[in-house]
Amino acid sequence: MTPEQLRASVLQQAMEGKLVKQKYKEKIDQSMPFKRSDLIPYKIPENWNWVILGSVASFLNGRAYKKSELLDDNKLTPVLRVGNLFTNSKWYYSDLKLDSNKYIDKGDLIYAWSASFGPRIWQGGHVIYHYHIWKVNFNKSLVDKKFLEYFLSDERNVLGETKVHGSTMKHITKTNMEHLPFPLPPLTEQKRIVTKLEKLMPLVDEYEKAYNRLKSIDDGFNDKMKNPFYSMQWKVSWLSKILMMNRLVNC
Repeated sequence: MTPEQLRASVLQQAMEGKLVKQKYKEKIDQSMPFKRSDLIPYKIPENWNWVILGSVASFLNGRAYKKSELLDDNKLTPVLRVGNLFTNSKWYYSDLKLDSNKYIDKGDLIYAWSASFGPRIWQGGHVIYHYHIWKVNFNKSLVDKKFLEYFLSDERNVLGETKVHGSTMKHITKTNMEHLPFPLPPLTEQKRIVTKLEKLMPLVDEYEKAYNRLKSIDDGFNDKMKNPFYSMQWKVSWLSKILMMNRLVNC
């Protein structure tokens, strides 16, 4: 199992309600403002609801800029672009005064939807965000921020078929996001699922490191296995992989 497949499997179990013990006395207040989804991608516990994501969360576009509006003066307000979230360390700044919904602050949930994809909880300061980023607002009485981030981080939920299954990523639109079916557990259960995921994901990261070390050894298997030192290293790596899997299964 590759690290990507393992991570996807853990997230899938979380969204199916299989990661923590169910407490069926916990219920969702059915009078809350959410809209049920007619799409049922997979089975979820009886006390959860399939809802339309746009009925519990909204996706706000940032602003598109002219080149003349992107300045180099770092005393002004930074402009967060998709590249800044991934590989680009070059920042631009703006002296524009915009509506409050065109800014994000530390702790806001955002989603990059062009070229590079994915959610994150912003850990920087007060910035203007670019058009290719959504600010995600949500009903805090129904949805836990980290639970929603984990849901959005699984490409299968957002894109359907993904690179995990050998296909290419699809284009994401705001309309598609708002109409996604979203598995909604009671808020208390969402928090328990997040707590469990926060324990498991570092182990998945460890597994990925061990997996990559093993792959590196396997790539030179024929030559290096002639050397007793590398032979022992290869065996230790395999043992590390097995132990890591046992830890994940028994958590």
